[in-house]
Amino acid sequence: METLKIALACDWCPPEVGGVETHIRYFSENLVQRGHEVEIITHKNMNSTAGKEDGSILYHRVRGFVLNRQGVTVDPRAIWEVREILKKGGYDIVHGHGVTSPISAAACLYAKKNGGAATILTNHSLLRSFKPNFVAKTVLKPLLSSADKVIAVSRSVAEETERMWGKDAVIIPNGVNLRESMVGCPEGMSVTTISRLVKKKNIIDLVKISPLLLEEFPDLKFTIVGNGPEKKTIQREIRAQGSEERFNLVDSVPHEEVYRYLAGSSVFVLPSSDEAFGISLLEAMACSIPVVAKNGSGASDIVVHGENGYLADDLDELKRFTRELLQDPLKRKAMGCRGRRTAKRFDWARVSDQVVDVYRDVLS
Repeated sequence: METLKIALACDWCPPEVGGVETHIRYFSENLVQRGHEVEIITHKNMNSTAGKEDGSILYHRVRGFVLNRQGVTVDPRAIWEVREILKKGGYDIVHGHGVTSPISAAACLYAKKNGGAATILTNHSLLRSFKPNFVAKTVLKPLLSSADKVIAVSRSVAEETERMWGKDAVIIPNGVNLRESMVGCPEGMSVTTISRLVKKKNIIDLVKISPLLLEEFPDLKFTIVGNGPEKKTIQREIRAQGSEERFNLVDSVPHEEVYRYLAGSSVFVLPSSDEAFGISLLEAMACSIPVVAKNGSGASDIVVHGENGYLADDLDELKRFTRELLQDPLKRKAMGCRGRRTAKRFDWARVSDQVVDVYRDVLS
């Protein structure tokens, strides 16, 4: 099999913690295992102590001012450096990750303009909550048009990509590393969520449903793992309810530690209505933990309602389905086992092979 030289370009990369960062970490590792040469183009901002860069992958970290809240660079120097890296790189594939990543956009647009490399763009986002919507349509259309092929991580993302920009997308999901997962063995009753603490993730909804759950399950504990601008709002709501002793708020942790928190959970809840995919749902399933998510997002590609988890249409259903699982240990076990089987279909090796097939199709 021919070896490809591949540049992955994105503002959100390892060792930072997050969904896109996790995707790039495991996807790049699988490409290297298949004999491909992989280089990652990103920025220098590294606030995380989440881990070390893989020595088998060359990282190009461009200079420039980074907006810490969004984690993106907004500096012309960075764009210039991306262009210089691509000029000298001799890449077969330039693969941008994220339609709202300036580094991804710069790489795809430059590669398309100057030829020599096929351009792939993976859309990891649902932008339906972005206002005004026409700005996203107008500003991002040249980027989507520059890609030889667009990949969407879920049906919801693919449908939005076609609706907003008239661009067909190949659906290739995120993956999960089953070798790192561990079977859940919770001590006591607990509900866990793992997410960036930003408004669109609706983590505050987990706090809102907690009083009624605590009435029935007074020893119930809640764990929220993640950082973000909504953390103070969540803390205020917990204090207002007088539930400080029942909540454990944990800062973002290295990805290797995520499974420890999942394995100690009875139920995993993800309240986001704008979830493009939901890697954390897959990771919970890999640990045989039953999940409750919101309907109408990328979670619907993973969760089969009533089989391997529940899909809630509103806050009342989120509370009701979580309560049902807490009440019934046999249902938790059965759904958890079916979730584990679901997770096996999303192994990173299988996902990576699908992307490489897209590469070869574009190059042929």
